[in-house]
Amino acid sequence: MLPLADDGTVQFTSTVPVPFFGRLISNFVLSANGFIAQATQQYLTDDLNSTISLESHFAMPRISFLYSDLDPRSGGEVWARFMDDRIAITFENVPSYDNSALGRPGQTFANTVQCELFYGGQIRFTYLDLTAERAIVGLSDGNGVPLPQQPIEDMHIEGFLPVI
Repeated sequence: MLPLADDGTVQFTSTVPVPFFGRLISNFVLSANGFIAQATQQYLTDDLNSTISLESHFAMPRISFLYSDLDPRSGGEVWARFMDDRIAITFENVPSYDNSALGRPGQTFANTVQCELFYGGQIRFTYLDLTAERAIVGLSDGNGVPLPQQPIEDMHIEGFLPVI
C-alpha cells in the first residue's frame, strides 16, 4: 500500500525504466488526485494539486488516469505492483473529496481505477467503479493546452461517430 493523504503525493522507483514522453524514467511521483508524473525537482516544489482544470493538467508532463479531487485518507486503498512487464497503480474504493461523506450505511461513493505502465511504452487505464463527478483523463506533454486542428463536429474517423 502507498501512504497517500488528501492532496498528497508519494514517490516510487521502478527497477525497469518506463518510456515517458521520449525519455526512459524510473523515478515517479503519484498524486492522490489520480495522476502519475516523473519525479523531478519541479514536481517536488510546485503545487501539484492546484485547481483541477485542463490548464493545470496540460501545464506539466503527466499521465492522468482520474485527475480529480480524490481523498484516499477517507477510505479505500492505493497500491503499486511491479510485474515482469509493467507497473500497475491501483486506486481501490477511493472516495472523491466532495462526496466522501455521502451515502447510507452499506452504500459507498468510491472510485476504483487502475493505470498500467508497460515497460514497452503502452499505457492502459481500467475503470471498475467511478463516482467522481468531474475528472480529466489523458496524457500531457507539459506544453500547454493543445489547440484543436479542426472543430470536433467536422471530424470523421472511419468506424467512429463524433462525441459531442
